[in-house]
Amino acid sequence: MALLEKKIGRVTVKVDYDDCAESPREWDDLSTIYSAHRRYSPDNHSIDEILDEDGNLITDGKVCLAVWMFEHSGCSFETAELGEGNPFGNGMYARFDSGQFGVIAMSIKDAKREWGKNYEERAKNWMEGCIEDYDKWQRGEVYRWSLVDEDGEEIESVGGWYDENEALSEGVSVAKAYVEREIQEVENMLENATFDELKSKYYEMATPAPLWADEVLGLVEEGKAKEWLKKKLREMIGEESDWIEVL
Repeated sequence: MALLEKKIGRVTVKVDYDDCAESPREWDDLSTIYSAHRRYSPDNHSIDEILDEDGNLITDGKVCLAVWMFEHSGCSFETAELGEGNPFGNGMYARFDSGQFGVIAMSIKDAKREWGKNYEERAKNWMEGCIEDYDKWQRGEVYRWSLVDEDGEEIESVGGWYDENEALSEGVSVAKAYVEREIQEVENMLENATFDELKSKYYEMATPAPLWADEVLGLVEEGKAKEWLKKKLREMIGEESDWIEVL
């Protein structure tokens, strides 16, 4: 069963976990995580790369934030200003199961190029968001929406969402556009169909077709008969669902 779903006409938008989501570190080309962990390095960069001979952090030319990790039945990551305390607090579990994981940094040159004025604040906001996304990814909290027809066949899907409600909202927007496109195709078909095509479609959809229809249609002017058929077909299409593919 999907985590979230919403029906739009004959199609349904479903939101599930994205089991194939790639690490957000794959596409972040602005910041770098320098890990102090013995076994775990998301960006394959060691904290030693930005330490001087005395073990002090080299921050010249960089905007930096500390990255902390809480490891207890899984991992969680948060950022803090350099020199600040543990963002996970000082409870019993935090004291024993968390510590500074490393540093996330961005060059001032790149930050100025991206944001200009107030670059430091914006760079830190960016890096906080990077760690939030990475935290969600490594905990499996990444989502995908899919557009599914009545037969359960997937029409379209997009993954890599870090908020399930945002994923649903985007899927619903795509579904509405899909429905509107199909409605327009039906309208184009009705407007361009010949009298015989309209009559054939009417007999196909009106089950059983009225016995009098063929005789009555033969008694009126063809243009009026076509308009009557189009009106009845639209009514039947609307009765079946919000739309139906009748091409």
